[in-house]
Amino acid sequence: MAENHGINISGSGQLNADAVAAGPHARAVSYGNSRELRELREQIQQLRAELRRAVDDGELDDGELAGGAVREADELVAAAEEDTPDRGRISRLLAGISSSAGHVGELATAVTNVEGAVSAFFG
Repeated sequence: MAENHGINISGSGQLNADAVAAGPHARAVSYGNSRELRELREQIQQLRAELRRAVDDGELDDGELAGGAVREADELVAAAEEDTPDRGRISRLLAGISSSAGHVGELATAVTNVEGAVSAFFG
């Protein structure tokens, strides 16, 4: 088996990447510019909008429950906007929203969409 001595591009080769790593135990991480991060943020914004709509329309009628879910959605937006989003924090907030409001059809779909975006972003 040939040894890997890094990244070598020659001739008319081209490399387009957010992050590149080479060598033993190398790890490349890119946050902030990735398509997956933008998608995650968009899905979280959509979830918050759906949640607020459900509260306004009376689909979530328990004031304390609805208020807690809206606060968690606001925190979720803030967590996703950080320079290096924390998967654990995002997952905990999403789980709280799901348990509070996941019984409402549109919200269940929005939660599922965010879960997919979380998986795509964090791997």
